[in-house]
Amino acid sequence: MRCDKLDGKTCLDIYLAKFESCAKYNDWTAKEKAVHLKSALTGNAANLLQGNTRATYSEVVGLLQRRYGNREQHEKFKLELKYRRRRPAEDIQSLAQEVESLVNRAYPRAPADMRETLSIDYFIDALDDPPLQCRLREKEPHTLNEAVSTAVRLETIVLSTLRSQKTPRKQLRAVKADETDDGQKRSSHHPSPKSAGKSTLANRGKFSPKKAAAVETRDTPCPSRTTAATARDLPAS
Repeated sequence: MRCDKLDGKTCLDIYLAKFESCAKYNDWTAKEKAVHLKSALTGNAANLLQGNTRATYSEVVGLLQRRYGNREQHEKFKLELKYRRRRPAEDIQSLAQEVESLVNRAYPRAPADMRETLSIDYFIDALDDPPLQCRLREKEPHTLNEAVSTAVRLETIVLSTLRSQKTPRKQLRAVKADETDDGQKRSSHHPSPKSAGKSTLANRGKFSPKKAAAVETRDTPCPSRTTAATARDLPAS
């Protein structure tokens, strides 16, 4: 079994606990533990070996604790907890896991029940969603796992409700658009009374040659009738 690498970014207490388990499984001596721990250091953590290449296992652990130990970074972890907020697209489970890790590193000597309460409070604050936070506090979760499951359920309900509200609106807009298009098509096929009247008046002066001749004949007085009328009107001689 091989131990993991340590670059100074992971929790030191967790790493040392895993390293001790690996050393016990492999039955390493104190000298072998020092060799394996030194070879596992990478990045900034490896810089601690400068001038300390002959350090024993306990001395290397002391160097790591002074640089990366929780005791020296309690205030740093407390500030991270205070200003930790949910990132875009971050799931609730990942947020809760990081908050719990920060609480354990910021308050390592606090009782377990106190760390549980702190984890719940910091987790709700980190959600950064006032409506969800209020509803979650009303549920009064007793454990962090209970708070996480409740938050996931409440968020799922809200998202499903929003989706169901958006769908009818989209369908209604589509129906209105179709009705508008149909009305425009009908108006284009059936002209309005004003436009129909204008076209009728404009076409009244347009006749075919036969119709024009018939109109001219009807409007021109007959010569014989005119002569007869004139003869009747003259006095008898």
